[in-house]
Amino acid sequence: DVERSRGLGDVYKRQVLAYINGHRLDEARRVLESDSTETLTEIATRLGFGTLRTFQRTFSDRYAMPPSRYRSLARGK
Repeated sequence: DVERSRGLGDVYKRQVLAYINGHRLDEARRVLESDSTETLTEIATRLGFGTLRTFQRTFSDRYAMPPSRYRSLARGK
């Protein structure tokens, strides 16, 4: 029962992290689509990603492109 409880705790933590990251990525997408002058590092830091690399990897996993490319496409450049 202890192992099962730990396993469920791990699943719960992953689900919570996925939920939080989903909201972070939604906000990142909104900022990238706007006229914001924030750098990717500033966006990553403000939204709570530990590093720029983590932000880039997480964004790419969800949207199949890095945030810099998404920004360029969203702004028509």
